[in-house]
Amino acid sequence: MNTTTGATTRSKTSIAQAAVCEPSRREATEHTCDCTKKIDLILDKLQKLDVIEKLQEKVNKIEQDVDHLKSYLYVTDQNVASKASCESVLKLTKTVEDLGNRLRRNNLVFYGIMEGAEDEYNSMQQFITDFLETHMEMANAAEIEIERAHRTPSRPTGRGTRPIHVALLRYTDKQRILRAARKTLKNNPFNGRNIYIAEDFCPSVNYQRKVLAYYKKKIIQENPQSRAYILYPAKLKVVQGNSTRIYGDSPDIDGTEPIELLIEKYGRSPYSGNK
Repeated sequence: MNTTTGATTRSKTSIAQAAVCEPSRREATEHTCDCTKKIDLILDKLQKLDVIEKLQEKVNKIEQDVDHLKSYLYVTDQNVASKASCESVLKLTKTVEDLGNRLRRNNLVFYGIMEGAEDEYNSMQQFITDFLETHMEMANAAEIEIERAHRTPSRPTGRGTRPIHVALLRYTDKQRILRAARKTLKNNPFNGRNIYIAEDFCPSVNYQRKVLAYYKKKIIQENPQSRAYILYPAKLKVVQGNSTRIYGDSPDIDGTEPIELLIEKYGRSPYSGNK
């Protein structure tokens, strides 16, 4: 009886202890689950932070590329603007030169006439008229209307002469004088000096024509059968057999070839750098 009672008591005690421990186990299990969830959450956040860092690196790289592109575009814009500006200046220069040449369309320049040859005349115009009539034997020279005539306003050259600039009223009279000059001035000195009459151009075109005249002479010396002409305003036309070529300082769509081809073949002219 007592044995049975003791066993019963111990069983009840075990059941009571088990009942007490059960909540603690549940709490421990729940706490473990909470910790696991927190750890998973932390790991997930760390993974997201790693992704964000990689994205930030990509963003930084893109920003650098954009900065480089902006710098390149800025330099490109500057170059384009500079080129456009140079082209505008060149175009404007050409326009001014063309206008200057048109204003000189009826002008001629007489080279080689000694200083003072005009002193015994009332004016330079009167001297030029007499020169055309007597030395060049032009008929009706007195009918040629001269608007202005004067020497270049500078010091005499080493030969002691300054060119005489003559402005004519009519272009046809200019052409008449040039034709007469080709016929009468060769081997026909005036006061011991050879006289040369040329068209009047602005300084830059005069320089270009002087350079072309040098290459014209070289071409004729190399091939006496060649024909060469200096065209308006500054181009060199060369005819050799059935071949015709035109050279100029500014090649364009009409087939003009660069003067550099002549420089490569004959060397630089002695006038280079002396504009």
